[in-house]
Formats: sequence, C-alpha cells, structure tokens
Amino acid sequence: MIYFVGDLHFGHSNILEYEKETRAKYWNSVEEMNEGLIKLWNETITKDDIVYNIGDFFFNMKPKDVKRILKQLNYKKMILIVGNHDHRKMIKLFEQEGITVKYADMIRRDGVRYYLSHYPTLIGRKNLYNIHGHIHSDFMETGYHINVDYDFTGKIAISFDELIEFKDKVLK
Repeated sequence: MIYFVGDLHFGHSNILEYEKETRAKYWNSVEEMNEGLIKLWNETITKDDIVYNIGDFFFNMKPKDVKRILKQLNYKKMILIVGNHDHRKMIKLFEQEGITVKYADMIRRDGVRYYLSHYPTLIGRKNLYNIHGHIHSDFMETGYHINVDYDFTGKIAISFDELIEFKDKVLK
C-alpha cells in the first residue's frame, strides 16, 4: 500500500505547544510524543508499504537518535520530500539510511496527477492536485490542495485510497 505522511516533527518539543489538539492533548513530553508517533506509525504502516513523507520528519535531533527511530519504523521504501526543517546533514543521513530524497515529485493514479511538495504550491491545471504539508492544522480551500499533515488529518498516515476519497468528497 502507498501512504502519505507529513510534518511529524520527531524531536520538536515546541510542537507540543503549537499543536495542542493533536500533540499536547496526548503527550506530555517530546519523548512521549516520539514514542507515540512510532507506535501510531507501526500500527498503520507495514514493512511492505511505500511511504511518501512530505517533509519536516525530524527536528533538532542528533543523528544517532534519528537512526534509532528510523530503525523502529515499518516501511518497504520511503521517499522524503524535503521540508524547511530537513537540513543538509539530515538529508545526507536519510540517503545513507536508504531513503530516497527529493525536493518535489509527481505521481499519477487513474489518469490524475499529484504534485508532491512540502509547501502548498499554486498549480492551476486540470486533473492536477498538490499533496503537501507545512501548514500543519490549516486547510487551503482551493479545490486542489491536499494537506497530509499529521496535525490536519489527525492520522499518522493517509493511504492513497483515503487521499482519493478526500479529493472526491471535499475537493469537488
């Protein structure tokens, strides 16, 4: 199965303050949040799944701690779309760990194109949707933006089928 995740911010203590409904409501510390996100991830994503990670995966963490978390996460293949908190050293680490790193990507399904980017992107083309993160719990009412951010969806990951269902129901 294909999943999309966004803006998990492992290691970011201030995110608990910024996103109270999806973070502080459940976790009292960044350590609890990290463990909770790992648990949610592995309850949803299997070792046979492909994950498109829409950026801001880790925040201000030591490489050894990032590697420790990565080793605990289920996935067959991960494609990371670089976010504003995914700095050069971390990108290099991701690549060393076998994660494909891109700044944007285009995928297709059933004749529909999806442009993947961390930031919401102005598109203006028929049958083209922007899968993005960055804006956390906000929603862009454009008819073609699909925010897969954890703080917007309330889910650790959105399957491609769920994403299409959202597109068909909400983005008419």
